[in-house]
Amino acid sequence: MTIRKQKNEQRTVAAGLLLISFFCITIFSRSSFLYERNPWSDANIFLTIGRGMLKGKKMYTDLFDHKGPLLYVLYAIAAMISDRSFAGVYLIEVLSLFWFLWECWKLLKLLQTEHPFPGLLLIAIAIVTAKAFSFGGGSVEELALPLLMHCLVLSLKRILAEEPFSKKDCFLIGILASSVFLMKFTLCGFFAGLAIALILYQARQERSRLLACIMEAIAGFLVPVLITVLLFSLNGNLSDFLKVYFGYNLNQYPASAGIPTRIYLMARAYFFYLKNNPVLILFSTIGFLRASMNSIISLQREIC
Repeated sequence: MTIRKQKNEQRTVAAGLLLISFFCITIFSRSSFLYERNPWSDANIFLTIGRGMLKGKKMYTDLFDHKGPLLYVLYAIAAMISDRSFAGVYLIEVLSLFWFLWECWKLLKLLQTEHPFPGLLLIAIAIVTAKAFSFGGGSVEELALPLLMHCLVLSLKRILAEEPFSKKDCFLIGILASSVFLMKFTLCGFFAGLAIALILYQARQERSRLLACIMEAIAGFLVPVLITVLLFSLNGNLSDFLKVYFGYNLNQYPASAGIPTRIYLMARAYFFYLKNNPVLILFSTIGFLRASMNSIISLQREIC
């Protein structure tokens, strides 16, 4: 395919995905103009903090909530678009879903899927009818999803091509992980599992650059974190940020129970989400089991 044809295809795909995003968010998100209001308390809290920031109020000092600062920056941008409605949140949701679907399209192209659009429409509907949207839309999980997907596509692109990770790849993965960390650090479990897989892969492909790659990813992670720390320091409320975002989140939940209790709670949570998100959880479970079996088979072959 020529460069011109590729660009034409990308423009067509972008237009189609933007239309799908507009349709799905308009129908399913309560931030949409079709609904009188978004009744979800969290989204209203986020937008209130965003509005307050535009009026000179300080996060974690004058305005209390325990999510990450990057989330409130996004809601401040939403408040700049509309101070009296959820129009700004609606626009950010549309762009967030568009970015996520764009990454899904790239992944399907990597997997050599011939007709990805029907699948992308189903993915979009499955995502926006999931639990993250069911209270109204605008959740941190929803807005972090494109970042997670971009990192996954970047990683799989190298793995499927059997190429080592470059300096740019490692640095970008670090920035993506840091961005999610600054929205809701409990979502970073994805990066912990991915890091193990990528370290093993990089060690096999280019062992001489393994340590350098790890340091580049750490450097990428530190850039947004250090900028955040600097801004809070200059604003005079670094201690409030640390006390709320880390101290409060780490101490507001009860002490960990024993292993049997943890297994029971994990099982109960699984069936809860299966009940509320049957399509997503069912297909995720099938994918996990299949990937696990493939890994076991590959390991057995290497041992033999």
